[in-house]
Amino acid sequence: MTVEEAVLIIIQAFWAMLPAYAAGPVAVLTGGGSPMDGGRNWRDGKRILGDGKTWRGLAGGTIGGIGIAGILSVIVRGAGNNDLTDFLMPNWETNLSWIFVGFMMAFGSLFGDFVKSFFKRRSGKERGSKSPIIDMYDFILGSWLLAIVFANPWFMETFWPEAYAFPWHMLVVLIISPLLHRSVNIIGYKMGKKDVPW
Repeated sequence: MTVEEAVLIIIQAFWAMLPAYAAGPVAVLTGGGSPMDGGRNWRDGKRILGDGKTWRGLAGGTIGGIGIAGILSVIVRGAGNNDLTDFLMPNWETNLSWIFVGFMMAFGSLFGDFVKSFFKRRSGKERGSKSPIIDMYDFILGSWLLAIVFANPWFMETFWPEAYAFPWHMLVVLIISPLLHRSVNIIGYKMGKKDVPW
């Protein structure tokens, strides 16, 4: 693999993940109000999700991710370059594909976070408690799961193109995401939007 190919893979991977990356921070900024679990406990007597997971945050994060996908679509299509579309948005078959893919990536990102929170509550961990590995990858796995199931052609061509025998794009995401995740959380903490910097 050449240096140029490596750089292109990094750009493609980061670009494709932007709707998922945006969903969490936007959910934090727009969150508040009624918790999704309605304050109810699970059968073990512990909260189902906790006060940090709200309907407003879910809506805001999902819409924010879709909005980012729309901006990316405008940038690519505005360039009027089919090569750029194929490079950054493979299988972008219709003008509205960005809405569907953006929803899957953004909602999937938040869904992964909700699943993590559910199991953290089951293990007795309080809101904001540190779980280094799962905190960094829950949103990635959630977004990928929904994209694989509901937007499989786009996902495969984007994250594991036929040109490569190894899923380099996925590896890039797994490497850069923890760094981005920690940086965004530190910023959110300094802004007073998060209780902890992780």
